[in-house]
Amino acid sequence: MSTAADQDTGLKRSLRQRHMTMISLGGVIGAGLFVGSGAVMNQTGPAAVVSYLLAGALVVLIMRMLGEMAGANPATNPSARWPRHRERASARGTQPSRT
Repeated sequence: MSTAADQDTGLKRSLRQRHMTMISLGGVIGAGLFVGSGAVMNQTGPAAVVSYLLAGALVVLIMRMLGEMAGANPATNPSARWPRHRERASARGTQPSRT
């Protein structure tokens, strides 16, 4: 009977320094955000929860808008191409194409 460790999946079991750095940064930021949020909620009460919900909804809407932009005008470097595409269309006096 073979185990999962015996089978060659083609994956390496190694972490580089950059992987460890990102994991530690994520842990520190997550813990700090959790503790900081608790302190804010203790001082302000339910208003903090409402403000977090509003900020979260805003982030969701922005991400949906970016998704729509990526679907309407796919590009390899969209953050640099979308403003130029919009600028050219407004210079022509037309709306940007959806191709």
